[in-house]
Amino acid sequence: MTFTARVTSGSFPSKSSSKTKAPDAIGAAHQWTANDPTVLAERVARDLKTLLPHLTDQT
Repeated sequence: MTFTARVTSGSFPSKSSSKTKAPDAIGAAHQWTANDPTVLAERVARDLKTLLPHLTDQT
């Protein structure tokens, strides 16, 4: 069995557009997979702490 976690951002307009649904809207996504849910959780936690340190800052 393979476990999957996926994080997506909402769309936001490029500099030339004011609508988030515009064809040139920008978004981001990342997906992780693992055969063990514990390993998957560790990977997701590690990567999110690295990519988004301000969300996990405990100060």
